[in-house]
Amino acid sequence: MVITCALSILVLVTGACWGKAGCVVETAIENVGSIPTTATARTAKDVADDKERLFRRHFVEAYESVGDRSPAWDAQALDLLEGLGKHLQGTGGPGADHLLAQTRAVLDAGCDDPLIVYYHGTLLEETGDRAGAEEVMRRGLEGLVASDYPRFRASVAAFELAESYRDLHGEDAAEVGRYRDLSLQLLGESWSDGSFRPNERGLFLSYLDRRWRDLDEEEREDIYRTLSSNQDVDPYVVKVVGGRYHIGAAWEARGGGWASEVTEEGWRGFAEHLGKARRLLTEAWELHPDLPQAPTRMIIVTMGGHGGPGETLELWFYRAVAAQMDYIDAYHGILGALLPRWGGSHEEMYQLALECLNTDRFDTDVPMFYAWILHEIMVDRDDDKSWWQRPQVYDNLERMFEGYAGARQDPDELIWYESVHAATDFHTGHYEEAGRRLEALGDELNRPIFELYAGSLEVARREIEVHSAISARESQ
Repeated sequence: MVITCALSILVLVTGACWGKAGCVVETAIENVGSIPTTATARTAKDVADDKERLFRRHFVEAYESVGDRSPAWDAQALDLLEGLGKHLQGTGGPGADHLLAQTRAVLDAGCDDPLIVYYHGTLLEETGDRAGAEEVMRRGLEGLVASDYPRFRASVAAFELAESYRDLHGEDAAEVGRYRDLSLQLLGESWSDGSFRPNERGLFLSYLDRRWRDLDEEEREDIYRTLSSNQDVDPYVVKVVGGRYHIGAAWEARGGGWASEVTEEGWRGFAEHLGKARRLLTEAWELHPDLPQAPTRMIIVTMGGHGGPGETLELWFYRAVAAQMDYIDAYHGILGALLPRWGGSHEEMYQLALECLNTDRFDTDVPMFYAWILHEIMVDRDDDKSWWQRPQVYDNLERMFEGYAGARQDPDELIWYESVHAATDFHTGHYEEAGRRLEALGDELNRPIFELYAGSLEVARREIEVHSAISARESQ
């Protein structure tokens, strides 16, 4: 184990910014785990396979079962829905312009299927015709609500239509609230009509994750109440959603200021909501320790000083990655908790980076956290690059990039890694290598990812030129 020692350890969980007195809580625990590396460990690839099956069921198989079918357009419609599913998942398939032409051809052939009508509208919106898309999406949604298509598809359509009205007419447009309310109603019904199967709990929660940040506290509470009031909704889902709601409500009660600025009432609300979150999330984990969502949220609860006896940040992190070894939210959660401001240290962060690298699972994003954690340490140290230039870091980075080069085949992915590689060469002081890599990439450089790691490309190029000139003079 790397975050903590391999034997019995002492874990420090600080309350300096959370607790009233800024005390440090010490908890002695045994070795709590490690990141699984076996071939059987569940990864994002398994989740993607599950998602592909769900999309096929909601699109192709649903059309075959309840769609507006005819020999005149069936073959075109099925081909369209296959491609549309891949497009919406971001796993390739035809582009929006091609799909739009396909939907037009199917509709022109006489098809009035609501699923195809609705996505004809979304494709109009995606290709720039936002005003024309609105009416088509509305007609498609009405058809979906009246049909036997999975209620979840209608819920997604209602939410997207609400967002479209908001963007075109403003948050106060009556349709925004109306379609959001409809989306919420249909979301609850989606667990009653078989939209989701028991092994798809995580897919449902990942959909909510993408929507959650756009909702206010009242809307989040409405989702929790809607799901918890429907006995058909899976208990794990209800408890995880409830835990997430109460974490947000805890912060709402506390406020975002320093501990000394929080009122007594704020502390009471904070403790009450985190206590409820802990109960719900612990019960969820006990129901399904094979799922990562509940233990990942418990990292936040524990960081807030409301974990149970003997429970630590690391314990919940390892429980999360035991369920899915590359569950990215768990890594970001533990990284935030290990920052010095929360009682961790840069050394602990770096030890996690090493453990990520040493998994050698280059079929996942886990080893890449070695570079990302070094970046996070640098940012937390006000752009101090000293950790990049520690002994063995450059060699470790080279091993990491060699691993990904051997494991990845997609040209865009390889350019992405090479762009990060140029940034890490720059940070480690290997300026000639950075310059050569940037030159080789040329216009194919993934500039956003390079600048995420290294800052302004122009500034980096100037610094590389200066150091190259100095090296040239010293070698004469």
